[in-house]
Amino acid sequence: MPALVVVAVWTRFGYGMLILLARLQDIPRELEEAALTDGAGPWQRFRHVVLPELRGAIFFLAVIETTVSFQVFDTVYVMTGGGPANASYMVVFQIYDQAFRYFDFGYASAIGVALFVMTLAVAVIQRLTVGRDR
Repeated sequence: MPALVVVAVWTRFGYGMLILLARLQDIPRELEEAALTDGAGPWQRFRHVVLPELRGAIFFLAVIETTVSFQVFDTVYVMTGGGPANASYMVVFQIYDQAFRYFDFGYASAIGVALFVMTLAVAVIQRLTVGRDR
């Protein structure tokens, strides 16, 4: 499992940093200058200027990365094949097994729909918490 975590972080880390860096470079410098003129320190500028500007990018990354984490298959299949004693057996791997090893496509489809509903529910919860307006 630690090797799977390292590979997942290694492959997805650059994407998130690229999104956040692009958003950081797009923050108007006038906002930071105004906060600096008002006497805000570094922490106050980050908390009241930078963080609210990053809220949309953070919400986007939270939804995308959570969805991707629910649907991890290729790394698990290549590295462990489900792992020793099913230690790395994920939901998508179970869909694959049910459909293509046991040829039970109905059950695999039901698991896929359940995964979709679960992913949608988590995305809605994230929308209510992270993505809410000020």
